[in-house]
Amino acid sequence: HAGPFMIFFMWGQRVGATKKRAMAGRKPRPVAGIQFPADDAGVRSTTTINRELFAASTEAADVDGAAEAAAAMRKVKNWRFGYGRHVVKHVEVALKSEDAAIASAQAGLDAAHDAFEFVRTGE
Repeated sequence: HAGPFMIFFMWGQRVGATKKRAMAGRKPRPVAGIQFPADDAGVRSTTTINRELFAASTEAADVDGAAEAAAAMRKVKNWRFGYGRHVVKHVEVALKSEDAAIASAQAGLDAAHDAFEFVRTGE
């Protein structure tokens, strides 16, 4: 007898398969608007840029432990599952002083501004 969890799982699988089948053969939508930066292969990864933004922001705090924390962030291979302790460390570094917090926030915003791109349709 199938329980509700199995039924919802099967329904989700069917929806996903139907969507993939419907999208097969269609041209990809044109890129437009604010876009995550693309890597050398043209892939737009949210994970890579998030790791780098946290590292740049942490490093800019310029207090004891900031450079080491940023270097540790950049070494994380699977950021999606390993970011928690690094985000806590980022907050600890930024809270060491008011200047550290401001520098960290500004560096994070600057890095995001430099990394993201705005693409007009067809360009």
